[in-house]
Amino acid sequence: MEYWFYKRKRLRPEDLDLELSIPSYGLWRATLRRHDGLFLAQWRPNGNFSVESQQLKYKRLIPWPALQSPQGFPALVGALEKALSVPFIRHTNLGSNGTVDVERWVAEPHPALQHWLAPCADTLGVYLRSVQDEDDG
Repeated sequence: MEYWFYKRKRLRPEDLDLELSIPSYGLWRATLRRHDGLFLAQWRPNGNFSVESQQLKYKRLIPWPALQSPQGFPALVGALEKALSVPFIRHTNLGSNGTVDVERWVAEPHPALQHWLAPCADTLGVYLRSVQDEDDG
């Protein structure tokens, strides 16, 4: 009985997708979505935060952390782990619209990037964006 009511519904790291998007025009966005569509949370410039969900738990009861700038993204990961009681997978994929060679960024050490991501990621990978991803923003 405990499994069906509590453990089965508990969030797991693979249930979530957290993304930080910083387009060339500068209006960054951090998005946390649950793969089953149960909620979508977004942080944007000027403290603009929104959460979409049919469940009261995610709309009103979760103490969602703030994100004032992209520089605070690694701290956001830790705060979300506490708020949602789920550990994130300590891996980051870097993606680009083609203007930056992210494969080179991953292959060559970049101490500043590694230092910035150290609180939330131990490994880096490459996310190759598709044309559809570009259309979605």
